[in-house]
Amino acid sequence: MTLSSEIITVSIDKDWFTFLTFFVSTLILAVTAWAVWRAPLKAVEIGRTLSEIQKKNDEKTKLFLTLFALRGTPLSYEFVLGLNQIEIIFQGCDSVLSAWQVLRLELQKEPTETQQRIYVDRTNDLLTRMAQNLGYDKIVDSVASNHYYPKGFENWSIQENNLKLTQLDYYKKSIEFYDLMTPVYQESLLQKSESENS
Repeated sequence: MTLSSEIITVSIDKDWFTFLTFFVSTLILAVTAWAVWRAPLKAVEIGRTLSEIQKKNDEKTKLFLTLFALRGTPLSYEFVLGLNQIEIIFQGCDSVLSAWQVLRLELQKEPTETQQRIYVDRTNDLLTRMAQNLGYDKIVDSVASNHYYPKGFENWSIQENNLKLTQLDYYKKSIEFYDLMTPVYQESLLQKSESENS
């Protein structure tokens, strides 16, 4: 009886071991198949996420470099356009957004000499926070330093402005001349048609 019970026990243990081995092998196979199926999808997700992060960082860097390069010409179209993009491009960067809000409030005040200095300080603070956000910690000291703006640019800008004013004056005088000549021309046409009819 002992011998038969030992045989039954060994047989049962062997069946459980076989079943357990089969179950573990099937589980490993299922997990491997799932991983092989999921890996390319996950790789695409990760690649897309990294691409979006890189794109956002590139946009931040481009905006920062534009504002940094044009910090000496705050009235230029590109500088103002860049300021108006901060809320979108630096979304989630609270220090940059708060510096922009402070600067925007200063920009709405009357432009006095004191206000200009405050404006420059606020602009430098904004650029400093943008630089820190992008990891340009060493450039922070050069934000407030002088920028390069050649005298020729100023002369060219004055000439362009004078040309625009001259063009505007020409168009205004042309309109005035047109308004003066229209009744004369209409009267001339009326007289001609009356003389032809008589």
